[in-house]
Amino acid sequence: MTLGLPVHHKLWQKHEKDLQEALGLSSTIGSGNQAHDIGDGSNGHNRLVQFPMVIDCKCTLQASYSLKHELLEDWLQRAAELGKMFLLPIRFINAPKHKDYVVLELSDLLLLLELAKKAI
Repeated sequence: MTLGLPVHHKLWQKHEKDLQEALGLSSTIGSGNQAHDIGDGSNGHNRLVQFPMVIDCKCTLQASYSLKHELLEDWLQRAAELGKMFLLPIRFINAPKHKDYVVLELSDLLLLLELAKKAI
């Protein structure tokens, strides 16, 4: 079965909404196609948040998703310019379980782990 564009469009919209809700993020203008409001969700626009972040959601019907270093570097730079960490959530639509994953820079993971240890 092949999914047409309208169905796939709804799937990535649901992915963005799911992540925005789960992470407490605001949606962005035009799904992030504005230079001043990047990504598919972000926080800390007008208030101080503990983990300022921007996400760029990817979903696929395939069994794999290819990452390019240049893309990650570009997003890391853009997020850093806003004082935020960058997360790349990936959803494998047809996976039987464990559909959602997040790619983030190791230094950001270490920061999160360090803060979690201090909270114990």
